[in-house]
Amino acid sequence: MANKIKIEKMQSLITRDLTFIMQREIRDEILNTLSVNAVKLSNDLGHAKVYYSSLLSKPELELTNVVQEYKNEIRSKLAHKLEIYRCPDLEFIYDYSLDNANNIETILQKLK
Repeated sequence: MANKIKIEKMQSLITRDLTFIMQREIRDEILNTLSVNAVKLSNDLGHAKVYYSSLLSKPELELTNVVQEYKNEIRSKLAHKLEIYRCPDLEFIYDYSLDNANNIETILQKLK
């Protein structure tokens, strides 16, 4: 039980810190528009899946390339913020939930 609470707390901290790092600490027009929707940590805290989205109408490939370009810098800044022994490896995954919601909204508007 305590381990689950620790993981959830770390996920919340990582989400908050990653959002701050990507929007304020790294100067890139595209990276500044991304938002972190969720972080899922492994049980050993060694790996984190970071789900992100963007309000820009950029292709997913372009967003992925920008994130991969800054991945090491983001991880380094995150390690300094968290002040933990070993920062988890970050795997960035584009989150399609916003795109899906917009598609559903468009379909519903057409039905009216």
